[in-house]
Amino acid sequence: MRLTQIFEDVKKQWPRDILIGDCILWDDQEGLSCEWLDGLFWDIDTKSVHGEWGNLMCWGIFCGLKKHIKTLQPPYPNKIPIDCLDLKYAVEKINESINIPESVYYPERHKYENDLDGLLKDQVGELDS
Repeated sequence: MRLTQIFEDVKKQWPRDILIGDCILWDDQEGLSCEWLDGLFWDIDTKSVHGEWGNLMCWGIFCGLKKHIKTLQPPYPNKIPIDCLDLKYAVEKINESINIPESVYYPERHKYENDLDGLLKDQVGELDS
């Protein structure tokens, strides 16, 4: 199975708009607390399609959203669209997890086509058009 397919399936489980009005930036802009987003992540993660691999994609989406939120200036808007997630960072976090020998994904990674970089190329194409 292609990892982009798992990513897209999991992304469909997320709402179109992500509430971020409760986010608080702390620790010299390194830490970010978003109660609603954190709760949403855990809710989707426990119901994620594709098992552990779906959980990994959910984690990547969560990381990409938080990375994007950190680029915004407080006070934060009440919501952002899911497509605002920092896709490059999400793919980076997913690939890091896949390539850690101690991770649960490492022994199984040969069974999946890691075509996640294609998501980045698709995003650049959308931005160029």
